[in-house]
Amino acid sequence: MCWSLTLGFNLDSLPIEDVRRIVHLLGDIAIQSTDLNGKRRLLLEGLASLIGADFWLWVRLRDNEKDGLPIAFSHLIGGWRSEAQAMKFGEGTISPAAIPFNERLRAGSDVHRTRRRIDLFSDKEWFALDICKNFFEPADVGEFLHSAYPLGNRTRSVVSFLRAL
Repeated sequence: MCWSLTLGFNLDSLPIEDVRRIVHLLGDIAIQSTDLNGKRRLLLEGLASLIGADFWLWVRLRDNEKDGLPIAFSHLIGGWRSEAQAMKFGEGTISPAAIPFNERLRAGSDVHRTRRRIDLFSDKEWFALDICKNFFEPADVGEFLHSAYPLGNRTRSVVSFLRAL
């Protein structure tokens, strides 16, 4: 399954085997007797597997107008090889180095948007950014797919799937 696939995709454009895998995943989740976060975790793990992502995260973010960095107030993560790796990535997302990154992600966030890293930054721009050099590369994070859904009041529900370098 390719990275350009969004959660609002047209099933007619997918190979039948991918459609079967998606339906199977949703069916498996529907019969689980777990809470919402448990089902959310199963969905994200399954989607990560379908698209070949190594790591994933779901987070609710509220924009902080004071310093331009978002405030996370609910999250789930998965696939990280160690706590140190996840912490290095997370540290980058709240550092001042993340401001240009967050500004690009925030652009057009008044509607549901799904974008790949290349949709936000050219290779040249990306590899020159401090967040890439100082946080994402040391955390072994390469390409990513980021989908944000506005919830109102400067708040978004965000899911990101990431691949290792």
